[in-house]
Amino acid sequence: MNPDWRTVIERLHARQRPGVLAVTGGGASLLSALLTVPGASRTVLEAVIPYAESALVDWLGFRPDSFCVAETARAMADRAWEHARRLAPDTEVFGLGCTASLATDRPKKGEHRAYVALRTMTIRQTLTIRFEKGLRDRIGEEDLLVTAMLRLLDTRPDSVPPLPLLLSAGDSIDETISALDDPLAQLLDGRIARMMQTVDGQWLAMPDPPRAFLSGSFHPLHDGHRQLVEVAEQKLGLPVGYELSIRNADKPSLDRHVVERRLRQFVWHRPIWLSREPYFVDKSAIYPGAVMIVGVDTAARLLDPKYTQGDLQQRDAALQRVADHQCRFLVAGRVAADGRFQTLDSLAIPDEFRSLFLGLSESEFRLDRSSTEIRNRGGTN
Repeated sequence: MNPDWRTVIERLHARQRPGVLAVTGGGASLLSALLTVPGASRTVLEAVIPYAESALVDWLGFRPDSFCVAETARAMADRAWEHARRLAPDTEVFGLGCTASLATDRPKKGEHRAYVALRTMTIRQTLTIRFEKGLRDRIGEEDLLVTAMLRLLDTRPDSVPPLPLLLSAGDSIDETISALDDPLAQLLDGRIARMMQTVDGQWLAMPDPPRAFLSGSFHPLHDGHRQLVEVAEQKLGLPVGYELSIRNADKPSLDRHVVERRLRQFVWHRPIWLSREPYFVDKSAIYPGAVMIVGVDTAARLLDPKYTQGDLQQRDAALQRVADHQCRFLVAGRVAADGRFQTLDSLAIPDEFRSLFLGLSESEFRLDRSSTEIRNRGGTN
């Protein structure tokens, strides 16, 4: 092993800041080097090599627009950091992502390049490395890439010179550093309860709660959502926005990259609020006085005691909490599995909670497709 690499790796292991590393092939020698030096358990929580495109899609949870670009490296680093936080929840952790197109056993038309991203709680650093084509073989480019990755990870004191990086006149390395103490970072870290993206794309921490909102995953945002919001606005006489929870009741939490992609759909359309609360009873606490727009299937779950383990008192206590926060539900109809269109009128609502629910008739709003159906048909926004 390169003795300079060993020195840096020993320093990394002594720091005891563990992380998750993900590389798509290029840069994999870093994983071997880290594990070769004793003390690797203090630095490596997990290392993954999603080599095939399908493997990377599976690991990220979405298909990136391009595979060998800086944005994908950042998404990998974000995903790695989120996973590291779950593996070591009370520890300062990092996530590292690398995607590369290096020399191989056949000529390449495009440039030889690599993108490396390092994510911590407060910053995201990105390296863009372009290799002089034809100067090195695969091993030579890999060595240069690993050296650059170790320089990025290194926690050397100012008195210690950085790891030597031997570049030719035809090589280039560009570095960008982004601070991550914006409202989304604060929400993801649990430091704030809600944030908002304004219609022009600005992010605000702890804004005033919305008057009314449609909550969903918006994967994707589609015309049915837009139509329902417009109908609700006319029905209520209130401004209506959207709401997205970064945490799900029965799915993994959304990472930053996924949230950013979904938020872009709303710029120049309507404002959207974000929270960490997947359940409406908890949303009512952070959005007091709001009208929450739901489908009849969601309203049915709110009223069905089987979702509170058959405990009617627990169900009623949850509905009372919504009432105590002066929230209500506007319920849109939906086609049931048997093909019938169901509205609020089909639900049995206890008299003491009837005032919590207001319905839209079939003539006011009807939509027969969902985001899931649109995704399955290959539709996007």
